Amino acid sequence: MDLDLLYPLAAAALGLAAGLLLGLRFSASARDRRRLADRLARAEGELAALRQEAARHLQRTAELLGELNRQQRALAEELARGAASLAGAEVGRAVIAQALPGLAPAERDQLLPEEAVEPPRDYAPGDPLLLEEVEEDLFDQRREPRFADPTLPPDAPAPGSGEGR
Repeated sequence: MDLDLLYPLAAAALGLAAGLLLGLRFSASARDRRRLADRLARAEGELAALRQEAARHLQRTAELLGELNRQQRALAEELARGAASLAGAEVGRAVIAQALPGLAPAERDQLLPEEAVEPPRDYAPGDPLLLEEVEEDLFDQRREPRFADPTLPPDAPAPGSGEGR
C-alpha cells in the first residue's frame, strides 16, 4: 500500500472517532443541561410558592398583632378608668402609664375623665344637725320606718323611735 493513501485514511478514521466521541460527550451534556434546567425551573416555582406563603403568613401575623395591640390598649384604658373611678385620677394615671408606657402624657390625660371623683364623706357620729336630717329622711310623721327590717318581728318597735329602751 501506498503511504500517500494511508495517511489520509488514518486521519479520516481518527477524525471520525474524535467526532463520534465529542458528539456523545456533548449530547450527554445537553441532556444534563435540560435536566438541570427543568430542576431549576421546579425549584424556582417552589421558591415562589414558599415566598407567597411566607408573605401571607406575615401579613396575617401583622393583622393579628395589630388586633392584639388594639385589645391591649382597650383593656389598659378600661383598667385605668376603673382605677380612676375607684381610687382617684392619680391612680388611674399611674395605671395607664404602667400599662401603656409609650403613650405621651397628653394622650394619657385624654384617656381619663376630666371630673375628679371624690370618695364619700365620713361624718362624725353625734352631730345633732346630721342626726335630725337622717331621722327626717328615714321616718315619716308617724315615726314609722320607711324601710321594713326583715329580721324584726312585725310587732317590734320601730328602730330609732325610742320605744323599747
